Amino acid sequence: MAVEPLHLTVSARYRLKLLSRGPRQYGLEDYQCKALSRRGLIAPLPDQSADGTRRWAITEDGLTVLQSYIQPIRKAARQPERSAMIPQEPRSIDDSAG
Repeated sequence: MAVEPLHLTVSARYRLKLLSRGPRQYGLEDYQCKALSRRGLIAPLPDQSADGTRRWAITEDGLTVLQSYIQPIRKAARQPERSAMIPQEPRSIDDSAG
């Protein structure tokens, strides 16, 4: 049974992409971190800075959701355009003058 992918805004996908490279620090009141955390896509790490920031890391579910967005884009990018599939005869500069 196929699971319908979660709808994520572009900024949320970008945040997941950044976190897929490693944990990052964001403020405690960061609304996007809170929203992604409620959905189980990221999780706070136990350490908290004195300056009021917290390190966040992507979860396995977050990686799965991110992959579901990346895969269709890569498949579409690999397909050649229809005009590129039509063989064309090589033309020289002299042929176009005619």
